[in-house]
Amino acid sequence: MERKQIWIDTDLSVGMKRTHREGYCDVDDGYAVWQLMNAPDIKILGISAVFGNTSIDNAFMLSQYMADNFSNYHIPVFKGAGSGIVLGNVETNDGVEAMAAALQKQKLTIMAIGPATNVGILLLKHPHLASQIEEVVLVAGRRKPTDYFKIGNKGNHARDLNFDLDNFAFQIMF
Repeated sequence: MERKQIWIDTDLSVGMKRTHREGYCDVDDGYAVWQLMNAPDIKILGISAVFGNTSIDNAFMLSQYMADNFSNYHIPVFKGAGSGIVLGNVETNDGVEAMAAALQKQKLTIMAIGPATNVGILLLKHPHLASQIEEVVLVAGRRKPTDYFKIGNKGNHARDLNFDLDNFAFQIMF
């Protein structure tokens, strides 16, 4: 069976204190990364950490921990953006450059499960690589500014943090 080649871009934050409000971060990215690491039809070529639910340092540390402890093969991990894109001063990072190097070798699917900042920077700094991206799978989106994710049946709502933290990244992609 041929394995689908993917790159994961994540704000992994399992168990970390939230940066935007009290409490601790959710486990959704952790479950997604773990599932992808164990999927027989998926080959993860790299993971780039991005800020989001937690700081870039926490996301990077947790991404390294998961790659080292839960994958049955070596997955390189790179530190990506620590904040949203500033259009007048777009700076690259190790995560973006590693993703670009992987795309120069082959086409990839990018699983952008945090803010899409690293993908936006990639497209700004390396526009010639856009055709190497087979698809970008996003965990974000809403139809209007007043839409929220509904949590459970008690009327709790969550904002679209991945989208809200870097609107420019989504505008660049689309």
